[in-house]
Amino acid sequence: GESSFPETGGDSGPVK
Repeated sequence: GESSFPETGGDSGPVK
């Protein structure tokens, strides 16, 4: 996503 840790679909943002 867009914050500071891995998520489904990117390398930044909250884990979803």
